[in-house]
Amino acid sequence: MALFDRQLMMWSDRGGASREFGDRWSERVSDALTEQIGTERSLPTDVFYRLEAVVRLDDDSRIAEQAGRHKLTNPDFVLFGRRLDGTPILQAADAKFAVDTIKPAQVSAEALQALLDVENGLVRVALEQSIEDHDVVNAVATRGVFVSPLGPLTDFFLPRLLDSPSQAVDRSQIELIDADPAKLFAGLVPARLIGPLARIDRLPASPRTHLLAAMYYFRVACACSWMWVEDRTPLLSRNAAPEVDPAALSGEVDERAKSAESAFQLVSSWYEEVEVVTRNRKSLQEVMSLPVRMSEIRQMVEAAGAGDDRKMVRLVRAALDRQFRERIIDIIGEIPAHPKEPAGDMLLRSAEASRELRSEMKDLAHVLVAQFVSEGTPEHKTDATA
Repeated sequence: MALFDRQLMMWSDRGGASREFGDRWSERVSDALTEQIGTERSLPTDVFYRLEAVVRLDDDSRIAEQAGRHKLTNPDFVLFGRRLDGTPILQAADAKFAVDTIKPAQVSAEALQALLDVENGLVRVALEQSIEDHDVVNAVATRGVFVSPLGPLTDFFLPRLLDSPSQAVDRSQIELIDADPAKLFAGLVPARLIGPLARIDRLPASPRTHLLAAMYYFRVACACSWMWVEDRTPLLSRNAAPEVDPAALSGEVDERAKSAESAFQLVSSWYEEVEVVTRNRKSLQEVMSLPVRMSEIRQMVEAAGAGDDRKMVRLVRAALDRQFRERIIDIIGEIPAHPKEPAGDMLLRSAEASRELRSEMKDLAHVLVAQFVSEGTPEHKTDATA
C-alpha cells in the first residue's frame, strides 16, 4: 500500500505530515469531547458518570516535558465528572489517529494518578484551573480511553491491536468518531495540492470523502512541500530556510503533473533532483567540520579548573560552532542550493578555509572556556559571543 511506503513516509514527515495528522486529530477529538459535556459516559466497571469538564493537556509543551523528567507519559486530555453518588471522577483520554500506536499504560488510572502526585505538577495545576469547584483532590482516577477515527485504517489495525498478546487493551477503551477528510486538513498549505495530485491518478476513491485517499495525497503533498523548500535552501547561509510560497509550490506541482504518470512518480522523480542538493549539503558539512576536537575542548575545561564538566564542554562547543560557521561564510561567502561552480571545487575551498581557521578557533575556545568558568553559569550563557 503506497500510503505506508517508507520513502514516502520519510519525505512527507520532513514536510510535517505526521505532526499535522496528530495536531488536526487532537482538534477534532477536543471538539467531540467538549460536545459531550453534560452527557453520561461509562466507566470500565459499567458505572456511569456525568461529564462536567474536558481539560486539554497537549497544547502545553511544559506538561510533556515535566512528565518526561519523571519518566511518565501524559494523555492529551483529562475528563472530569461525577458518578451518580457524587464521587468526582478523573479519566484520561488520548487522541490516536492511528490505533496501532496505542499504548494502554498511557491512559491507565495509575499513570494519571502518578501525574497528579508529581510535586508542583502541571497536570494538577491545569485541572484545578479548569474545574470550577476545584474538587480535584478528592477525585478518583480511573482507567482512560483512546479516541480514534472511524474508517478503513482503524478497521485494518484494530483487530491486530486487540489480538496482540503484548497489548493489554480492551475494546471498550477505544472510542471511534467520524473523521471528515475535507475538514481534517482544511486550511493547511499542503491540502491545496490534494486535488491536483489526485487528478493525476484518477482513482475511484475521492480524497474529499475517503479518509485513506485523503491521507495518502496529503502525505504526497507534504513531501512536495519539503522538496520545494529543500531545493531552495542554500547550502551555506546566514539566513534560515525559505518558507513555502503556496502559489509557487502549486505552480511547480501543476507543471510537474503534466509529465507525471502518477502522484507517487511525481514525488519520486522530484526527489532524484533534490537528492543532489541534499548530498552536496551533507558533503559540505563534513568538510566544514569544526577544526577543534571535543577532546581538546575537554582538556581546556579541565585545565581551567572546571573538572569533568561535560555540560560546559558541550556549551563551549556549541558557541564555537556558531562562530566557526560565521567565519567560514566570511571567507568563502554564502553558497546557494545550486552553485555554479563544480561541487568538488566548492568542497576544496571549504576544507581549506576550515584548516585556515584552526588556530583562530583554538584561541577562541580558550577565551570561551575562561568566560564560562568565570561566569559560573554556562547553561545561561550559550550565546556569550554572539
